[in-house]
Amino acid sequence: MKLLLRSVALLMALFGAAYLYFQPKHATLVFYGQKQEAILVEKLILTDDALAALGTDFGKQSYFAAFAVRPDGAYHWAGGRHSPTDARADAIAGCKSGGTADCVIIQEIHPKDYRADLGGITISGSATNAGIVRLLPTTGEVLFALAKDGSWAVQIAQDGTVFPQWFVLARCQNNTQKVARSVAMGANRCTLYRGPAFGVVDAAS
Repeated sequence: MKLLLRSVALLMALFGAAYLYFQPKHATLVFYGQKQEAILVEKLILTDDALAALGTDFGKQSYFAAFAVRPDGAYHWAGGRHSPTDARADAIAGCKSGGTADCVIIQEIHPKDYRADLGGITISGSATNAGIVRLLPTTGEVLFALAKDGSWAVQIAQDGTVFPQWFVLARCQNNTQKVARSVAMGANRCTLYRGPAFGVVDAAS
């Protein structure tokens, strides 16, 4: 009898821990159109390699990107992130790797008409480009999971899945493992959210 009670108590503890782990934070999902704009942060003299990277690969990024340089000419950029904060942090971290000097953000890319004052959580450009916006409900809530590298998963909260939180987190985490990312190990876990979704501009603009 005691063994049975201990087993039941252990199962209840495990279910309780799982419930807390998969309990989404409340937040509003904000998405933008596919147009983006480059923003000059600081003007510096760059090496030829840095100038070439700035004008080619970096220029093709969407939904939050940042380009960082070091005084010795080293540079690093990060793109496709969910927020300017994540883009800056990853660009700085990559730029500082192998050196001791501080890095400076010289240019950023934001979605066109980006508004930092809205207070919602934005989603990376890959989600908009994948057409996820067309699937979002005009009313009600969505479940969405985001990782710092720009990986994501979205699901309508009212669909009939028995445990939608688990599936959203699993899909998001699976996406973070598909491609090598410039994010520190352990810092790229997906976070689960639930709330309404709305767009600042039409996704096709």
